Amino acid sequence: MLSRRVALLRLRSVRCMMVAASERPRDRPKLTPLMDKRSPGVRKVIASLPAEHVRLQNRHRDALESNRAESLQEVIEQIEWRGIVFSQIPEKVAKLLRDPKEDLTLLSDRQIAVLLSTFGNACESVSRSRRGELLREALETLKHRGVPLLLLSRNAALSARVDNGENVNVIEELSAWDAENLAPDKETYGQLSRKFLASADEVLLRTAIARAAVARGDFSVALNTIASIPIRAKLEQITNNKLVLQVLFDMLDAGEMSAVEKLSPYLAMTPDGTSLSEWHINPAVLARSRCACSEGKLENALKLYGLLHPKFRNRDHYLLLLEKSINSPRTHEVLSVVQSRDQLERCLIEKPSLRKGLARKLSEKLTSTKLKKEQRVAILADIATVLFSYDSERPFQDVLAVYPVIYALGGKDVDLAIPALAMIKQPHVRKEYSTALVQQLLRKGDPLAEEKLEKLLGSGAIQSLSAGRVQKQISGLVLNRDKKEGESDKRQLNLAARLIALSFPAENSKARATTASKYVILQLQSELLSVDRARKLVSFMEKEVVIVI
Repeated sequence: MLSRRVALLRLRSVRCMMVAASERPRDRPKLTPLMDKRSPGVRKVIASLPAEHVRLQNRHRDALESNRAESLQEVIEQIEWRGIVFSQIPEKVAKLLRDPKEDLTLLSDRQIAVLLSTFGNACESVSRSRRGELLREALETLKHRGVPLLLLSRNAALSARVDNGENVNVIEELSAWDAENLAPDKETYGQLSRKFLASADEVLLRTAIARAAVARGDFSVALNTIASIPIRAKLEQITNNKLVLQVLFDMLDAGEMSAVEKLSPYLAMTPDGTSLSEWHINPAVLARSRCACSEGKLENALKLYGLLHPKFRNRDHYLLLLEKSINSPRTHEVLSVVQSRDQLERCLIEKPSLRKGLARKLSEKLTSTKLKKEQRVAILADIATVLFSYDSERPFQDVLAVYPVIYALGGKDVDLAIPALAMIKQPHVRKEYSTALVQQLLRKGDPLAEEKLEKLLGSGAIQSLSAGRVQKQISGLVLNRDKKEGESDKRQLNLAARLIALSFPAENSKARATTASKYVILQLQSELLSVDRARKLVSFMEKEVVIVI
């Protein structure tokens, strides 16, 4: 069957060439042939045409050129040969479908689709009403004779119905497909979309295209489609803006977190461009935000909440969200979202009592659940951020009081602290956490303190220290309070020099080293420090780049 169809297509091409040659004026000068038949490549192509196709052409040429067709198979061959449908073909197809002599079970789905296509715009010489009558009659006949319509034939019938101006109900049509366990393809949706073209609702059509692009993940196509809506379409009207909001909702659901920023130029916003206008559908956006929050999509919820007009939202919803999260199991998720918007520090300054509640809730999660190391590291970094976020009015005694807490939560070791320090972005928080680790390691009498401290310093996780808060511990190393000798003593002097160096500004920093220099002078002026030991300390400090002696 396939070889026969290939032959028909080739015969059709040959026929077109023969007709063109016969219509050429005799007095027209001959043109230079585009291909030389003597060329080996051309001879190879000509020789590749099977002899059976040539015989098939000679046998069926007359029948295909005529309009005589006694069976459905011949009708299909004539349509595929000519590429056009004459006025008598639809009547003939409907008649042959009713003929009990025709075995419809021998027809493939593609062949049935060819027959049904004759009832559409393929036959323009028959009125739409008559084509519609014949199509309904043909479909009824196929149903009566138990011939199922599959993908191709259903699409052909749908196309013919749309061509004939039939009022196609999209929901009913898709329900019928679902009842037959058939999945519509892009051709099906293409035919269904044609029914909306007559309405000329450009905003509706373009937003529908944009939503389809979002469903495929083509966000750039969606944005370009919205941007191409002309001014005359009055996109700023609420009825049209609702459609753009639907595209925004779809983009957020699909994971495009910058959807608000990208689509805000096409929404009816306040003059400052920060929120929806007061007369917009703010309640619908608020409801969508609450729905996203209940589904655990906190990022989406806050994006939509921030889009609301100020009259429809709380004055400080980030602070309110943090307060409410303390009594819920989603404290860490809420904290991560608020922190990603750089709102955590401001919230803790406005309400300092939140600091202990958040830290306690995060500590419970860190110590009571079975987590992977990466998760434990992330929670430990968040706890440090909560405990040490900057507040100019916070007493330093409160900061010192949480040093033992953060050290204990890290397992009194540095294996979790090193990656946690690397995750912290705020320099102030990182400096305080580093200071807490050094202070607790040197004051707890841990016999492995020096090994842990060397590991911590060697990792590069510590970038700076608060010299005043570890001055006592550094003095203990410099003055050799543990009475160590030999290599052990050199080791602790080297550690002291490295810790002192971390109190100085970075090499390329423009900050002044006045405070750190003062602490170095105090160390060297100590009456308990011998001259020989002071020389050793200075020799170690000279190896540090940031200390210039």
